[in-house]
Amino acid sequence: MTMNKEKARAFASEWLPAWTGNDPEKRADFYSDDCFYLDPAIPQGVSGKTALLAYFKKLLARNPDWIWTEIEAIPLEDGFLNKCSPKFRSA
Repeated sequence: MTMNKEKARAFASEWLPAWTGNDPEKRADFYSDDCFYLDPAIPQGVSGKTALLAYFKKLLARNPDWIWTEIEAIPLEDGFLNKCSPKFRSA
């Protein structure tokens, strides 16, 4: 089932705030216990929510002042691709 743009934006409006700030548990709550996650910093990926939470704790410890904003939500067959951009809070 393809997610439409409105549903993708609605999900992102809840999901992106969890990417802002230093709250790895809140961020991990959006993922299933059997998730697989990868990004450019971990091209081999991590499997499972426990490993993902450990990764998020390290990531946020290095970047506690991230603020993420949505650029565009792109519907896909099994979800959506969220283009987003980080910036840092001013000191």
